[in-house]
Amino acid sequence: MTDLMQKTKKELVTMIQEMEISLLSQQQEMLRLQTNYDSILEQSKQQDIVNQEINRQNEILVSENHQAVLEQKRLQDELETARIDNHQARDHTLHIQEALDKLTIQHDTLKQELESFKQNTNENAGRSTMTYELFKSFVDSDARKVILIDNTYAVCYINPSAAIHLQLPEPNVVIGRRLFDFFEYRDALKLKRKIDRAFFSGEKEKIREITFRNLKNREIEIDMKLMRVRYQEKPSIRITIK
Repeated sequence: MTDLMQKTKKELVTMIQEMEISLLSQQQEMLRLQTNYDSILEQSKQQDIVNQEINRQNEILVSENHQAVLEQKRLQDELETARIDNHQARDHTLHIQEALDKLTIQHDTLKQELESFKQNTNENAGRSTMTYELFKSFVDSDARKVILIDNTYAVCYINPSAAIHLQLPEPNVVIGRRLFDFFEYRDALKLKRKIDRAFFSGEKEKIREITFRNLKNREIEIDMKLMRVRYQEKPSIRITIK
């Protein structure tokens, strides 16, 4: 009986030892698991931090991508606007070129017309000079006393016979002066009415007993016959003094 109890006691001790070893092993395993868990938990926290950073970077990238999309759209809009402006500028340039071509043609035409006009003017001036010289050669030697005035009533020609009759030192002293400067107001008014009638009607006009006062205030009573003529291609009045 004693042997049995001792044997049982040994077995119990052995069992207890085994249980203690098993418990210790379980505790060690639990400690290892706890350590692993803590490590995993720490890794999980680190992963969360990494994930948060990744999410933040993703948000930044999404925002930048959105801005890039907006910028791309803005650039596309600007490019389209630039294309439209370029097209309009091309059209405007074409219009300007067409207008310039027309102006060039007009300029060339006007230049040709101007050259033709100058040539005609020179020819007319030559003919006018020849006509004037021919007229002057006849009238200068004419015994009739002739004065020509233009449409401003200024004396533009007087022949030697008229200058002598009016007691002028030479014909040129009255050239360019108004005819009315040599008459009293009443006579000048009467003379102007006659000149105007001759200008507008083209009919011959006469005026009698009118007093001409020369540069030395000498008074000479004269009669006049007025007729509209052209002198140097301009309308004039020829006055014949009697």
